[in-house]
Amino acid sequence: MKLKIQDFASGQTTDKFNFKLDAIEGLDYAKTVLVNGSITKINDVSVGEIFIVSGSYSGEIKVECVRCLKEITQNIDGEFNWRFLDPKSYRIHLKSLKEENEVNPDEAFEEAIDGEIDIADLIRQQIILDMEPYPSCENFCDDDSDIKKYSDDGIDHRWAKLLEL
Repeated sequence: MKLKIQDFASGQTTDKFNFKLDAIEGLDYAKTVLVNGSITKINDVSVGEIFIVSGSYSGEIKVECVRCLKEITQNIDGEFNWRFLDPKSYRIHLKSLKEENEVNPDEAFEEAIDGEIDIADLIRQQIILDMEPYPSCENFCDDDSDIKKYSDDGIDHRWAKLLEL
């Protein structure tokens, strides 16, 4: 889903959106991801019009257990909050930043490329950031024979000479 920032030029300041994501590149869904949110336009004297996209998402994705490689489902629930500037204002904002500058959350903006904000891509990025880094089966894996087979804590004989140093 893409939102065009020119739709807000008429003076409208807030718009709500609700939609379902059935597929996003690189993620397999076990259950449709539901997205609820809003986009708000704020006029700021220093940077121009700021578009704040915020909301929440929930659903289930398919991932592999890092121990047994079995496909499992993982619940995903999260919130997002992004701030955008139109391309012209974004370039001006970048020029105003100093070479070495601390990142202030109130000054962190993204560019609305070609005047559009791709909500589906934002949700994909947020899901990846919020995902558990090492998903695994609950408690124990059903088949842990490979785990036991390769869990030898012995020293690899190829590295034995290095231990003598």
